Amino acid sequence: MKERKLGDFYEVGKMLGKGSIGRTLEGVSKVTKKKVAIKALPRSHPEFEYKTLMTEIEIMRRVDHPHCIKLHDVFEDDKLVYLVQDLATGGELFDRVVGVGSFTERDACFMIKQVIEACAYLHSIGICHRDLKPENVLMLSDDANSPDYNIVKIADFGLSSLKQQIGESMQTACGTPEYLAPELVAILSRRSKSKTYSHRVDVWAVGVILYVMLCGFHPFYSDNQLKLYMAILNGDFAFPKPYWDGIRNDTKEFIVWLLQTDPDKRPDCAQCLQHKWLGDVEALNG
Repeated sequence: MKERKLGDFYEVGKMLGKGSIGRTLEGVSKVTKKKVAIKALPRSHPEFEYKTLMTEIEIMRRVDHPHCIKLHDVFEDDKLVYLVQDLATGGELFDRVVGVGSFTERDACFMIKQVIEACAYLHSIGICHRDLKPENVLMLSDDANSPDYNIVKIADFGLSSLKQQIGESMQTACGTPEYLAPELVAILSRRSKSKTYSHRVDVWAVGVILYVMLCGFHPFYSDNQLKLYMAILNGDFAFPKPYWDGIRNDTKEFIVWLLQTDPDKRPDCAQCLQHKWLGDVEALNG
């Protein structure tokens, strides 16, 4: 059987950026003429792990949602593995937050609803992302005049976990410290006898992301990891003046609802989508 080669199917163009392992190139399908992003991952890199990458690929092949980065194809040669994915040209949500300082409630609501819809879909097919953060939410366009300017797509399924059933818990604690749910912190800091957690860790991360979008800083932050973990475990956060003075009370209440330390009291994504705050986007401050 003839080996499939990237160049037979895609025109490879300019470099879009560099990651921790490889680089991302712009590509164009020779069949559909559609632009794509091509991640080129060198096998020689010390952090390259083929087995881990195959797990990520297995997860990404199952994902097909308008607010998730879709994997279109995979190519391999002796030196590189290529992942052909959706192209999002607007950069990371993190960079957008840094650029604007903070979002209006209307824009934050519009974007976070997309993230929750994507998470609800992932959870419905047995996938928990486990590393949601603004760096892993990509903006579809950087053109402020484009209808795609505030459209987002969840990316980076490297730490995602496949589950057979949505009620099934997971046992490997991972993620980025500032976005870790209390039950994950309890496992990492050995404060819990239980070693399991559920998809509601993603809901907690969504709450942290929304908080950051509205004020530009984290609800839980400390240079000391122990203090950070204690703040998360205790749900110790506030809405300090003057940064939150112009934010509606129901917006703050929605964040508090997402950031409940008891995962059994924290909503799942389906419940979040039924909340009136997400349906009230036009009434929010523009």
